[in-house]
Amino acid sequence: MGSNRKIKVDASAMGYAITFLLLVGLITSGVLFVSATHKRIQVLYQTKEHLLMDNLLSLKLAAKLNKKGTFILPHASGDSSLVTLKEWGVFNAVSVKTWHGFQQVEQAAITADAYVGPDYVLYLPQSRNELKVCGETRIEGTAYLSDWGIKRGYLAGKDYQGDKLIYGDKKSSDRTIPNLSVRFADLSLESFIENSVKKDFTSKDSTYSFHEPTTLHSTLEAQVISNHLSGNVIIHSFDSIYITKEARLEHVILISPKIRFEAGFIGCCQAIAHRQIVCEKEVKLNYPSVLVLNETNTAIAQQISMIRLEEKSQVLGGILLTARKMDYVKPVRLSVKNARVAGFVYNVGETELIGELFGSLITQSIYLNNGAGAYHNYLLDAKISKAQTPKEFIVPNWLMNQEKGNPVLLACF
Repeated sequence: MGSNRKIKVDASAMGYAITFLLLVGLITSGVLFVSATHKRIQVLYQTKEHLLMDNLLSLKLAAKLNKKGTFILPHASGDSSLVTLKEWGVFNAVSVKTWHGFQQVEQAAITADAYVGPDYVLYLPQSRNELKVCGETRIEGTAYLSDWGIKRGYLAGKDYQGDKLIYGDKKSSDRTIPNLSVRFADLSLESFIENSVKKDFTSKDSTYSFHEPTTLHSTLEAQVISNHLSGNVIIHSFDSIYITKEARLEHVILISPKIRFEAGFIGCCQAIAHRQIVCEKEVKLNYPSVLVLNETNTAIAQQISMIRLEEKSQVLGGILLTARKMDYVKPVRLSVKNARVAGFVYNVGETELIGELFGSLITQSIYLNNGAGAYHNYLLDAKISKAQTPKEFIVPNWLMNQEKGNPVLLACF
């Protein structure tokens, strides 16, 4: 006869078994959770990567389209980009916001047509005097000069030190300097304030999106800037603007009769004045910065309208001096003393250059004031060359009817 034997299991062993199963379940669940989370994160990263790539693609495409206004660009990845393109001073500004679901990225850039300036380094129109070079002056590249030519000079106790008068070609210039582009002939506040929104100036650090209407801070009184301002904002004063060395400016526009940068200031901006712009010692205006002097009313001018760069100051981008009505007794003036300019300089008046200009200079005349007197058609310790200018260095296209290349991104932020 068979017998039924009951197997007794220790309660503690049963507890261990159940605990083990629970641990296995928890570990398995944890592994599955981690795996699912990792996959989700991976998808998010891939989406973010696509967003960044599509956003950059839209920036470049919008610059090439050169289509002013706001429009949407769809992408094959399923992303969409909201693009805003507008004129920004002498350049253009493009802002792109790309999104996919709840994720989005935004970036802006300053753009310009690929134009590296004239193929010559110096242009002086015809006159009845030769150009005299003194001291350590060095002209490297093609120079368009008067038929009177160029000669060695002596000034301030300095003979010309070079073994050649021009380290390049000398060509005959026309009676007038090349024509200025109509777009840049009369830059003023009215050129930029269309569709802008006027607001009170803030002393707080502020960033202004190019997707929004341009913010205009305008005042009747003198304006002092000592904070951080970036992006789509125009600072205007009917009196003057003073930028302290503590200020940080990034791609903003300044407009006033007088603009002055305190010694030691470093930033990037476009400054447009009607009377005077002064860069004190060791001011550095980074690429792509622009200084514009647009003399609007010579009748009320008590002093010569001018741009002055003091010792060890630097401007990377371009400088333009023009006038609504030329005053041949008191022409507009550019003074560069022991300073550096890299870019394209166009001056309907007279230029004093005791320093370095890496790029091209078009000017009606050359002058020099060494304290003992004023001398015309003298260059003393001046260097003019394009040899050290990178090919990627794009400058404002100041000239009329010049061939343009494809738009490029000058700065992204």
